[in-house]
Amino acid sequence: MLVLAACLQVKAQGVPTFHLQQYADLSIVNQLSDNGKWAIVKGATTEQRKAGVIRIVNTETKEETILKTLLDGDAKGMYVANDITDDGRWVVGGFKGSFTDDGSYMGGQPGVFDMVQKIWTALELPKGYTSGYVNSVTPDGKWAVGFC
Repeated sequence: MLVLAACLQVKAQGVPTFHLQQYADLSIVNQLSDNGKWAIVKGATTEQRKAGVIRIVNTETKEETILKTLLDGDAKGMYVANDITDDGRWVVGGFKGSFTDDGSYMGGQPGVFDMVQKIWTALELPKGYTSGYVNSVTPDGKWAVGFC
């Protein structure tokens, strides 16, 4: 996967369909895969983002998976997840970072999470940079953009 530092502009092709999702813990769907099959669900408030977990939801079956590695105890407040591929295999974001008092994710290693193997793979940072995260990935997982 190649990470690019670039801005893209995309135009919508008509009016999207709105699906109401309600969660008892007041989490929100933060991102959808381009085909709408996968949702990234995370905390809506500062405290929820700092202490909560990230869930990946199959919107067709409603099956939920907590984003965590096989070595994680509870994965609370450990990651940031910003986008997911159309097949639901790859989640992009960051790990090994921390949350500020206002709930922003800072520092950390840009990476891609493999939903099958349950591992993070670090993406190489440009020379001179020590932290960042990935913002977006193409539907096929070939390209990603991020922040350093």
